[in-house]
Amino acid sequence: MHDEFGSQGLVVVAVSDEDSKLVSDYLDSMGIQIPVGSGSTAGSAYGVKGIPHSVLIDPQGKVAWSGSPYSISKGAVKEALKGAKKRSTNFMAIPLETEVTGRLAAPAKSMAAGNPGKALSSLRAIEADAKSTAEEKTEAQTLIASIDEHVQLLNGQAESFVKARDVLKGLTVIDALAKEFAGAPIGDAAKTRAEAIRKDENLAKEIVAAEAFARAQEQASKLGSGKAKAKLQEVADKYKGTRAGDRATAMLRTKKN
Repeated sequence: MHDEFGSQGLVVVAVSDEDSKLVSDYLDSMGIQIPVGSGSTAGSAYGVKGIPHSVLIDPQGKVAWSGSPYSISKGAVKEALKGAKKRSTNFMAIPLETEVTGRLAAPAKSMAAGNPGKALSSLRAIEADAKSTAEEKTEAQTLIASIDEHVQLLNGQAESFVKARDVLKGLTVIDALAKEFAGAPIGDAAKTRAEAIRKDENLAKEIVAAEAFARAQEQASKLGSGKAKAKLQEVADKYKGTRAGDRATAMLRTKKN
């Protein structure tokens, strides 16, 4: 549902009444990417009597559907999404809350489409153009600040991934920044950081292990239970001590349980 309807405005959030350590370990082992909250007491407020349970909330904040996630239909989701604001699933995209018109409309559209590098060049030109009005220059500066803020956010997230040994995910963000802002200080800094990460011996091991784990997961999805476990065991043994090795071990433990 997240993959299919995310661009149409659907936001999927999971909550659990279990403690954060238990939830965190499970998310780490399964590689779950959607936002998840722990220690939730929202169940009673939403009339949850059995687990798992899903609640679909429309753009007006009203409950449009409630029940077992196994019985929710795509039709119900589509109906609830009527009037929802479409959004890009590209992490480089910068959605704007207010409509931008005139000369600023094109760069604003580029920002929303996930091309902030292109937008930044245009905005810098408008800001430096002697023919630009004071209002245009001010609005250009506001949009530039939004881009800078988004880049800082992405850099922070990337470093958090690297610190958590999820290096491949961190590099995905940093490489994207280097490519999008190529030739600009933002892009140069990202390129330098990516090179440093790849040269780091310990981080390089995490990258190789993560790639092996991804391949094992893809292969395991096409194999029987026994062979799937063998693929995971291979990663767990060969890359012991890496995050990917730990994830493979945790997944094997889950399968045994």
